[in-house]
Order: sequence, then structure tokens, then C-alpha cells
Amino acid sequence: MERQDIVYLQIPQTYVPPKKIAPPASAEIKSEIGISPTLLFRYSSITFNAHRIHYDLPYTQNVEHYPDLVVHGPLQAQLLMNLATAERGVAPRMFAYRGVHPLFAKDSLNLCAVKKSSAEWALTANANDSHQTMQANAMWEI
Repeated sequence: MERQDIVYLQIPQTYVPPKKIAPPASAEIKSEIGISPTLLFRYSSITFNAHRIHYDLPYTQNVEHYPDLVVHGPLQAQLLMNLATAERGVAPRMFAYRGVHPLFAKDSLNLCAVKKSSAEWALTANANDSHQTMQANAMWEI
């Protein structure tokens, strides 16, 4: 079963970022992922996501007022799921995620996993190792 809660906001006159949440102080697993405009365009294409904030920099900056191309939330979630699956050797039975801060193409993307137990991991995507952009929970036994 899948459940999505999507929130659309009015376009502001200037971009004001939400409050930053620090990455986990200690993570058992860390991985850095390169983000490029090509990756964002390709991900938009394969997911049929035509929102220009992911591939049209002038639109992103001049209309939506973001500082750079926006990295898709589902792409970050997929990368976290891939990390958990690769490290554990099997996909989790349950995976939940929540975006907490925009991630931009200019940022470095760092993925972290904290093993809460043998069956549950807390995962985060982090921008520049300075703040979380995505939080996720993976469970292998329910």
C-alpha cells in the first residue's frame, strides 16, 4: 500500500529556506552521490515529471525563485532505498520517507544510515553534510 501527502505552496517572491535539521552525529553507513543537471533531467523524463524546477535553471531562478535546480524528493528517497538494499542485501519490507528541506543541484548529497536495531534503520539525505533534506525509515521485519 502506498500513501502520499503532497503539499503545494504559493510561489514566494523570494526563496526562504525552512529551518535546517543537523545530520545524524554518528552514522554506521555513509555514501556520497553526485548530482548533475543531466541526472535531474533524466529522472524527470523516466518519471514523467514535467516540473521545470528540475531541469530549467532560468525558470527555476526567475519564476520559482529557487537558487538552483531542485533535486526530486522521490529521487532522494530512491537513493536512500538503494543504499539500504545494497548494504542489507535485501529490500526492506517497509520504507517511509519525508522531505524536510530542498536539495539543490549545486549541493553535495550525502546519504547516512543509523541502525536503530537489526530490523530498523533511520536514513537521511544530507546537503553538504550540513543539514538533512530527506528522512526515511526502513524496516525488514514487521
